Amino acid sequence: PKGYSGSMNVESAMKPGIRVGSGAARECGAYLLDHEGAAAVPVTAMLYITHTVIVPEDKAEVQIKVGSLQGFQAHQCTAEDMGTNRFRDADVHRIGVFDCRTFNLDRNSDNLLVTAPE
Repeated sequence: PKGYSGSMNVESAMKPGIRVGSGAARECGAYLLDHEGAAAVPVTAMLYITHTVIVPEDKAEVQIKVGSLQGFQAHQCTAEDMGTNRFRDADVHRIGVFDCRTFNLDRNSDNLLVTAPE
């Protein structure tokens, strides 16, 4: 995150209790736990990227950044754009169980994608 350049494994000021750099591992873990596709988590891969940062006195410093990359998920809108009565109880329970399995504490209507019913 911005302001944490070079800082890994320190507590985030934005999300207390979450270590900087651990979000990518959590995203990959969510994908692996959704191996049956119940929560429709897109394909997710862990990335390690190295780059050089120019620091004062013209000294170069190599940094390693850790992140995750997810496949694009085609969708019509987010849950924010829909009323709650448009969701089937079984789908709400399925996502709730998945959030419990992954200890997801930030589920909100903007991070739940909506597709056309099959």
